Order: sequence, then C-alpha cells, then structure tokens
Amino acid sequence: DAQCLTAISGTSNNLTMRSKTAVAQIGSLAGMLTLYPNPNNGNFTLHASLDETQAGPVAVEVTDMIGQQVYSGDAQVQSGILNKEISIPGLCQGMYMLHLKTTDAAATIRFIIRK
Repeated sequence: DAQCLTAISGTSNNLTMRSKTAVAQIGSLAGMLTLYPNPNNGNFTLHASLDETQAGPVAVEVTDMIGQQVYSGDAQVQSGILNKEISIPGLCQGMYMLHLKTTDAAATIRFIIRK
C-alpha cells in the first residue's frame, strides 16, 4: 500500500536538483496519445492510434514529478490501436507523467491525480 509523503522540517546546506525541461517526441506518437479522464483518481484509460502495421507490446511507465517510478507495465497494440485501462491505487494528489515507448517511437503525457 502506497503512502503519501508528508513535509519534514529541517536544514540542509546543499541541495542539488536535476530536472528535465523538455520532453522529446520521437517518431509519430505526438498528438496521437490520449489519457482520460484527466484529472483522475488513479483509474484512467490510455488510448493511442499508431501506425496500422504496429502490433505487439509497448512499454508504459508512470513517474511522479521527481522521476520516481510508480507504475510499469506493457500494453498490447492491435491493428495500430492501443487501449489500456490502468489502475494505480494509493497515489497521492499531484502531477504525474506517463511514458509510452514503442520500438521506434516515444511519447510522454502529463496527468493529474485528484482525490
């Protein structure tokens, strides 16, 4: 069971943060990937229209905004269509990123969890 983190008071002399400032779209997935509903409560549907010759599994990963993986799985593409219902119970409210990777393309979409 996942637990939401709470703020901790403290002092630090050094703080190093690395952040990606852009998301590269590779191949032809840009604009063909949808996630709904958004915002959601951790239950959502992923839909993508890909090249009709595309078939087989694609990698699906969800990370929080600091890059920690909260979900990893595969989705099957049939005749160029991907439809996958995803349930990630116990996520804290906030913004997350879903990464979809095929053999020759990748896309990232942001979504919000609201309870």
